[in-house]
Formats: sequence, C-alpha cells, structure tokens
Amino acid sequence: YATEAPPSGSPPTLTPHLAYLLGRSAARALSSRGSGAGGAVRAVIGRDPRPSGQILAQACAAGLAAGGAEASDAGLASTPAVFDFCLGGLADIGIMCTASHLPIEKNGFKMFTASGILSAEELAAVVDGVRVMYEDGSASAADGWEGEPAAPSVGYMEDYIFSLENKIMIEVAKCSGDEECDVNFMAPLEGIKVVVNAGGGSAAFFAEKLKEMGADTRGSIGTVPNQYFPNGIPNPENPEMVKKTLAACEAAGADLGIMFDTDGDRAGFVARAPGGKPGYEALTGNRLIALLAVGLAAESPGCSVVTDSVTSEGLAEFLANIGVRHVRFRRGYAKVINRAKELQEEGVEALMAIETSGHCAMAENGWMDDGTYTAVKIIGRLTAQVAKGEGSVLDTVADLAECEEVTELRLPVRDGQIATAAKVFGEIAADLDAIDVGIQHVFQEHGWEVDEENLEGLRVRVGRDGGFFMIRPSLHDPLLSMQLEGKNMGETVGSVATPLVEIFQRNTFIRENLDFGSLEEYIE
Repeated sequence: YATEAPPSGSPPTLTPHLAYLLGRSAARALSSRGSGAGGAVRAVIGRDPRPSGQILAQACAAGLAAGGAEASDAGLASTPAVFDFCLGGLADIGIMCTASHLPIEKNGFKMFTASGILSAEELAAVVDGVRVMYEDGSASAADGWEGEPAAPSVGYMEDYIFSLENKIMIEVAKCSGDEECDVNFMAPLEGIKVVVNAGGGSAAFFAEKLKEMGADTRGSIGTVPNQYFPNGIPNPENPEMVKKTLAACEAAGADLGIMFDTDGDRAGFVARAPGGKPGYEALTGNRLIALLAVGLAAESPGCSVVTDSVTSEGLAEFLANIGVRHVRFRRGYAKVINRAKELQEEGVEALMAIETSGHCAMAENGWMDDGTYTAVKIIGRLTAQVAKGEGSVLDTVADLAECEEVTELRLPVRDGQIATAAKVFGEIAADLDAIDVGIQHVFQEHGWEVDEENLEGLRVRVGRDGGFFMIRPSLHDPLLSMQLEGKNMGETVGSVATPLVEIFQRNTFIRENLDFGSLEEYIE
C-alpha cells in the first residue's frame, strides 16, 4: 500500500490510523490463540528499514495493546525471524511491517502464527474487523495513543541470529561428512570468501555473522540497514543487483555471492563459473532449485519438491534423473508451501517448497520461507567443496539442461479491466484446446504439445529441446503474463512468437481486446 499520496492527489492508502486499526482487530480476531497472562495474545512486531516502517509499526503495536494483546517491538527484523518468534514460542502472532522488493514509498503487513501465514478465515476476520471500525468510526488513532512507542523493545533478533549460527554449524558438518563435534567451532567458515549483498535491507546482519564465523566477507555490499536503499530496492531477481554482485565477487575473488531481498525471506546467489571457466554466473531460478534438490536427494531418495508453475522442462528432467519427484504447482510462495504441507498430510515425503523467484521453505526448517536459511544450505555445500579443493558449486548441476532464450512479456488488455484479461485468456485457451483446422499446422510444424498436467494458465511444450511457453492471466493486474523459453531467440521467434501472433490476429475478440504489441516488438 502506498504510504504517500500518489500524483492524483488522493490520500495515502496505508496510514498510521489504519495500522492502528489492523493491530486492534488482529488482537481481537486472533484472541483464541492467546497464551499470555489471562489468555491475552502475545504479539511481536518487526519491520524492514524503509522510512514509514517505524511509525506504522508503532501504530500497529498501539492497536494491538488497545485490543488487549501483550505487544512487543522487535525493531528492525527480517520476515523469517518474525515467523520464527512464533515457532519458538516467543509470540502467539507475529506481524512484519514490510513491502519486500516494492518501491520505497510502499509498505504493508505480513502476519504469522506458529502454523505459518494466517489462514483465509483468520485473515478475513482481521480485515472485517478493520473495515467495521473504520466505517463506523468506533476506534481512531487518538484512542489513548499520540504517536509514542506503545510496546516494549525486545531483543528477539539476537536469538534468531544465534539459531542461524547453530544451523550453519550443523550444515557444515553434514556436507563435509564430519561429525558435528569435529567442526572448528571457533571459525567453521575459515577459508571461504563470501560477498553478501543485503542492499541495506533487513538481512544486513548476515555478513557480520559469517565474518564472526571465519568467512572472508570483504567486498560485501549494503551490510548496514539503510532506509533509502541507495543501491536500489534489494531484489535478487533485479538484473542490476545481480550485476553489482557479480562485479563485487570478481573484485574480491569470492567463492560465493549472496543476495537478499528487503525483508530477508528470499535469496539469490552468484558462484564461480562451472567447468573451470573464468568469471562468475548467477545461481538463481532453476539452477538454485536443482542444487538444493541434489542435497535432498542424497539424504532422502525419492522425496518430493514442490515448485511454482514456471520452472523449466530441463529442471523436470534433472529432478527425475536424481530421483526427486517434481510437483509443479502454482505461482505464489504461500501456495507452494501449503501444497507441500498437504502432500505431507497425504503421506508424501515433500521436503521443499520453492519458487523460481528465490522464495524457499523446507520441512526441516518448519516450512519457514527464509532466504537466510537457503543461504545456510548453500554455504554448507560450498565449505565442503572448498575443503576438498573442488570447483564451483555450479558444477554440481552441470547436467541441468538450460535454454539460452528466456523472456517474460506482459500483454495488457485495452480496457484496463481484469475481467477482460480473464476472458481473453479463455479465448486463447479455447483456441489452443480446440486445435481447429486453422491452427492445426502450428502444432504439427513447431511440435507444440499442451501440458495437460499444468495447473496454472496454459503451458505448451515446443519441440524436443526443452522449449515451452506459458500464458496466464494476472490475478491483480489487467494483463496476461507470457513466458517464452527456447534453444535460442531465433527458434523462439519462429516456433512460438510468430505463430502466437497469427493465432491472436485470427480471433476477433483477442485482436480487439488484447494489446500484443510487445510480442510483435519481440519478433522485430
């Protein structure tokens, strides 16, 4: 939600008043979870460094207290840490004030219990409570609160950081094949060079912790929280952040680069190029999923990994070859995590839920969506390889077939209506499903095959080289998202983009309502 007035001059969406109402409603709606004195809900609130965070967190804490909760303020914190406070019994509910990788003027709230993010029913109850109070004016930010801190400060982040240290010890021992007691507890990371790019966000603490454990972290970037994010909003998918991390690793001669998003629940990496080649390459997306799955396969052969819908055909083949069952689901980290939990309840050994964006949660870590824990796993593998004098961690996934051309396009509808985007998508799906005489030649000439097991949007395999395209309607914007992957750009243009434009032009409804100019520009 924007915390500042947009150019239209309309008032800010998320105000301290609204944050206050949110806290007050949460205290009441989640009262059944209370374990404090007299059954009160114990609530802890954390925030990322952005400028609006402190006042919004204080307002929310005041609302929590007004609603009868025992509120405490963790100050600057990461999203997984706030969840961990609940898992560890320090709080009944955790609230994180963050807008993740969104622009600096945005902010919002993520809410947790020990079970994870709030259920749909719990969230609806909280929102309904806010709406009722807002509409009838029964509560305002002036109800006993005038902007001063309303909750005592707590040092819970120190406990979380210490827990990460223990997890690094365990992972180093596991990956090296040593007994845990054989690990050098004074400097378990001695001999490895790591560049951390926290971008001035909530995970800035991680570089200092690695240094304390013996790692050489010289050349790290953004390791002091900065509310203005001078290097840009931290986002491991942002090409600029990747570029800066690659350059920093080159300059430092690092073994690994670690990138975190603003609130620390997502990570991406940079590693030495595989096969002894010079330079560094990104370790993100399908590569990251594959590398983490290798470790799971070694410990639990036949286990399952749940991913989002846009993973590559090459990843599916790689996972099958190492004995891991790939469950391709839908986009949204909450969706993949919940699907993995459902599989566990059905008796399936699902051990990881991960998106190509870098959101990753593991069963062994309480299904916590935690970028720092992902880093712990990669560091464990790195220390083992460095100790053995082996090459890059990317050598582990050298058999992963990758497409040279990967492009994502956004195709807006002309009237700006989400409902129209859904209708246009329906027309496209119907056309491809019918495979009428007019487009039958496309399937035959280019080797198109509709993926019948796909659960989100429309996914079509192209040829035999791992190419595919996906089309899906956005849930929040009036557009269609299109992902194209192929052996090279020429093949993708010829076998995907050009035939799609032909199909779109043949259908009057699609032609009149969908702006596919970006697809035509891609061809040109």
